Amino acid sequence: GAAPAYNIAQATENPRAFITATTGLSDWISSNNSIHINQLWSDKKTVYDPCPDGWVTPSCEPLGLNPYAQQNLNNTIFPYTRSTRSRFMAAMGGLYPCGGYRDAASGAITNSSQSGCYWITESPGDTASSYMLWFMEGNLSSTGTRPRAMGASVRCRKV
Repeated sequence: GAAPAYNIAQATENPRAFITATTGLSDWISSNNSIHINQLWSDKKTVYDPCPDGWVTPSCEPLGLNPYAQQNLNNTIFPYTRSTRSRFMAAMGGLYPCGGYRDAASGAITNSSQSGCYWITESPGDTASSYMLWFMEGNLSSTGTRPRAMGASVRCRKV
């Protein structure tokens, strides 16, 4: 379905507002758990895409594969550096800091300087979850999903 038009106006008028989840799998567009719009971000630029013009959020297109999972990431090729609290891989655009995330229910910034969470566009079916790259010092997942109401970083890629 189409996204409610009032959300663009609300986001523009209240750029620091964070929509929190009431329960379960909420989306980033509404606290109403029944609204799930999987096409807000895609390999094509949309008004909802947080990246600047000429850039988009990473997607599974054209091969239908998670771009982070395609790299076969592990702690050796995507090493964690304790002094910078980040991971680095030139083939993926360089430095990925541990920025933490915003909790979906409270909006509180969580695990800042401890975990890195980076969205990609795709969703596993008709849910309010999307795939993401997630890591801490000793852990790394490039195939997991999280509810989209969770606030995480976006690593834009050039179109």
